[in-house]
Amino acid sequence: MSNYLNLEKPTENDLNWGDAVNRNTDKIDAECSRLNTELGTKSNVNHTHNFNNQFAPLNHHHNSSYASIGHTHTGFAVTGHTHAEITALQNRMTLAEGRINTLFSDKADKSYVINLLQNFDHSVVGLTPQINLNGQGSNNSNLRVNAWINSPAFLLEWHLSFKWANLQNFSNQGPKNTPEFTIPKPSANAPYWGGSNITGITIKVKCRNPFLNDNWSNEATLTDNDIRMHNFLDFDKLVTAVANDMSFQTTLASIIITNPYMAEKLINVANTESAK
Repeated sequence: MSNYLNLEKPTENDLNWGDAVNRNTDKIDAECSRLNTELGTKSNVNHTHNFNNQFAPLNHHHNSSYASIGHTHTGFAVTGHTHAEITALQNRMTLAEGRINTLFSDKADKSYVINLLQNFDHSVVGLTPQINLNGQGSNNSNLRVNAWINSPAFLLEWHLSFKWANLQNFSNQGPKNTPEFTIPKPSANAPYWGGSNITGITIKVKCRNPFLNDNWSNEATLTDNDIRMHNFLDFDKLVTAVANDMSFQTTLASIIITNPYMAEKLINVANTESAK
């Protein structure tokens, strides 16, 4: 038998060698048929890869329409290029982010701080403060001014101006980060009283958001014409009242009578003065 097609090899004394040859011929014919079929699917020796000009031919080359093998991108950015300024900015942002995260974790709850930060940019333009005034009575030496405005702004800068009676010019107070002001009452000798113990005052209050440009509220005005002089007691007034004011004398005598300790002190002082 052969090594490839298993063809039969008749022996010298084989009387049926003709049958073996016929069988070999059939095998050779079948194999030739299969080989022709396979060869029919292959390209011929001189074929090219230029079918309908869509592929490069077998012996194509890279001419000036293509980049040469050793070409470089001169004038263009290299593969690993960086923008130094952008890189530096990114590094600073990363550093700032780390510090902020540290601040949040060490000092305050993130949601609380974020809520405060969101209230930094609230405008007060078009809003009008409300003014509350206390201390008008004679027992108070100062007027106390409190103001508020309906805004969630995190921080406001407050300004106050005021003038007594019919003065033309205002005095200013502020700026302050809290809407609380104190205005001392004028002394009894000040001309604002006009010979009376009652005078008037005009107060103006406004505020702004210092984190925004030119972000001023409306200016609120309050006028009060029943400001009482502070009823402070000095030596001259006491002497005058003891010598001339019958009502004061009667009131003082009643207090002394009902207060034995005070009566005893006055008697001791009078005896001491008499012994001198």
